[in-house]
Amino acid sequence: MVTEKLVNKEMFTFFYGQRVDTPFTKCAFISGLPLEFDGLFLVPGFGIPYGCKLTSPLIFEYDADSEQLYLRSIIAISEDEGIELRHTSIVDLSGVLLAFVASSFPVHSIFYSVSLDDGVTWSRPNYSGIDGSLVFAVSKGENILLAVKSEDEIVLWSGKDVSALRPVGFRSCGNVDYSIALRYMEDMVFNRVIKGVF
Repeated sequence: MVTEKLVNKEMFTFFYGQRVDTPFTKCAFISGLPLEFDGLFLVPGFGIPYGCKLTSPLIFEYDADSEQLYLRSIIAISEDEGIELRHTSIVDLSGVLLAFVASSFPVHSIFYSVSLDDGVTWSRPNYSGIDGSLVFAVSKGENILLAVKSEDEIVLWSGKDVSALRPVGFRSCGNVDYSIALRYMEDMVFNRVIKGVF
C-alpha cells in the first residue's frame, strides 16, 4: 500500500512501501528517503531475496535514462545475521555511506552498516545501542539525525557518528503505525531541525 510520497525526481515519484520488481528478489519495497550521492540516486528498501524466507535490507539505484529502479546491493542477508532486518535509511557522511537498518524479529533494534564503495558492498550490521522502530535517518551538515519510534513516542537522535548519537527531542505519538509516524516527524525534523528552529 502506498502510504507516503517521498520525492519526485525527473518525473519519477517514489513512495514508502512502493513495490520494486527485481530478478533477485521474490518481492521488494522502498523503505526510506532517497539519497543523491556522488552522481548516483540511491533508494533504500527491503525485500526477500530468492532462497530466503526473511526480509533483508536492500539498496536500489535509480536510472534516469530508463526511469527504473535497479537493485544495487543487498546490505545483509537476514538469515546469516540471525535477525530479520527490514526498514532501511541511508545517509552520506563526508563521502562514506551509512545505512541504518531496523530489525523486526526477534528484537526491535537499530543496526548500522558502512559502505566505502558507493553502496556496492557493506560492512556487517552492528548494533547501534538504540532500540525501537526506525522512522528515518537524514544528515544535516556533519550530523546524523535519526528518528526512532519507541512505544508511544518518536525520539530524535543526533550526533557526528553512531557512537555520538544522543536523544535531542521527542514527540508523543500514541500507538500509531509507521506511515503516521512519518507524518508526525515531518514537522519536527524537516520544519524545525533542518530549518534550524528545533
